[in-house]
Amino acid sequence: MLHRTGLVVGFAVLGVCLACTSAALGAGASPAMDDAFKQPASYLFGQSRAAMKKILAVSTDTAFRQQAEEVLKQVGAPASAPVILKAPLSTGDRQAVSRSAAPNAAATKKGAESVAEKMGWRLGCQAYSFNRFTFYEAVEKTASLGLGYIEAYPGQKLSKDNSPPGNFDEGMSESVQAQVKKKLAAAGVRLVNYGVVGMPGDEAGCRRLFEFAKKMGIETIVSEPDEKVFGILDKLTEEYKINVALHNHPKASHYWNPDTVLKACEGHSKRIGTCADTGHWVRSGLDPLECLKKLQGRIISLHFKDLVNEGGWHDVPWGTGASGARAMLAELARQGFQGVFSIEYEYHWDNSVPEIAKCVEFFNDAAAELLKAVPAKPAPPDRGGKSAERP
Repeated sequence: MLHRTGLVVGFAVLGVCLACTSAALGAGASPAMDDAFKQPASYLFGQSRAAMKKILAVSTDTAFRQQAEEVLKQVGAPASAPVILKAPLSTGDRQAVSRSAAPNAAATKKGAESVAEKMGWRLGCQAYSFNRFTFYEAVEKTASLGLGYIEAYPGQKLSKDNSPPGNFDEGMSESVQAQVKKKLAAAGVRLVNYGVVGMPGDEAGCRRLFEFAKKMGIETIVSEPDEKVFGILDKLTEEYKINVALHNHPKASHYWNPDTVLKACEGHSKRIGTCADTGHWVRSGLDPLECLKKLQGRIISLHFKDLVNEGGWHDVPWGTGASGARAMLAELARQGFQGVFSIEYEYHWDNSVPEIAKCVEFFNDAAAELLKAVPAKPAPPDRGGKSAERP
């Protein structure tokens, strides 16, 4: 766990397999951890005996060790019974258990999330939601929400302590790439999408981007490429089995209107489609539900949002805004869509996790309802969701 020098050993709770790896060491404190402890103070420890023994094995903090020993004394009931730390934790100790405490909510959502994945729906965070923080912190925040997927964007600083140094982009050395992948693996988060990133205008430049995506395990590059490179993209998407999703920024960006997207994609690989930013459609004066209907068959991934207009459009927890979130999910279920939903929450930047958690809850509840009404369909063979093991 965390001792006073800031070393972290992550352990999972509430039935999730315990893990203590050297990759977890040095993760440090993060705002994601603080977010977790702004929630109610009753943190339940499943698999308590093993978890507390991990603390005693690695922590040099006397007070923290005493609390771990107290918890072990309390565990006279079956290991699955909830155990609550009675004494308040210090700031450092709170950060140590946040990777186990915050996922309490994640663990309770696990069943609903598995329901969504039966539909081929994978919910994750677009790291831009946490653009006030580092990529490593974005990974931690995503994991604290119980989500297993993340979409990176270019230019985000990797870590607070510059270990590793630099930003997340194609310029990362192979050594840094390996460290980033180790961090993701330790957090249980998979990097699935990358964008919005510029697409070079020549094959050599595009190939470098695809090579980077391949090395990082990215399945979809989100971009707003010039239509002149679509011939190159036809070749590379099939060669690398990596998708290109056209992103729509608000009017008058090139792909703001779905009609433009459909025209651009006509006659091209099915691996070229859209990353549907539902919030930007609203900002552009379009009906997101109608846009989704138009794009059926070309939707690869989404930047899913629900907005309200309060002197300007901004994000709110899904299901509470004016975008028709439930109707959009129902339409995607009707289409048999399978792919990634990236939560791109562009509001309350410094403390968005509590509101994003409400989006996760809404999504899982809606998916459970929709699965009853719309039976899950097999993934498309060319660029399907998880069930098709899309690379």
